[in-house]
Amino acid sequence: MKIYKIFATTLVVIFIMTTSAFCAVTGKITAQSGKSFNIVLKSNASTGYKWQLAKPVDKNMLELTGSKYENPGKDLVGAPGEEIWEFKALKPGKTEIHLKYARDWEKDTAPVDKKDFTVEIK
Repeated sequence: MKIYKIFATTLVVIFIMTTSAFCAVTGKITAQSGKSFNIVLKSNASTGYKWQLAKPVDKNMLELTGSKYENPGKDLVGAPGEEIWEFKALKPGKTEIHLKYARDWEKDTAPVDKKDFTVEIK
């Protein structure tokens, strides 16, 4: 019974730690002026969905320097991977990044997911 309690407590702590870290990354980003930072999002290229800018970024504050898809490195058809978006912070201040997970050819369809980030540049 004692082992079960230790195991259960450990699982709860791990869950809280991973959930807290994820939430901190998805909502607010702190960046240094002149430096680059990445946003990494789960994605599955085999479905046709990909992350896209829902609104243009403020070009006075941020520069989108690249985005790429990385497969999981497994030989599993349809296995999800990650999209990595790289931005450069240009000057101090606050701005936002709005991303949507959608298919390019479905113009009149709502995205299946959205992510909004507040970026504070120091």
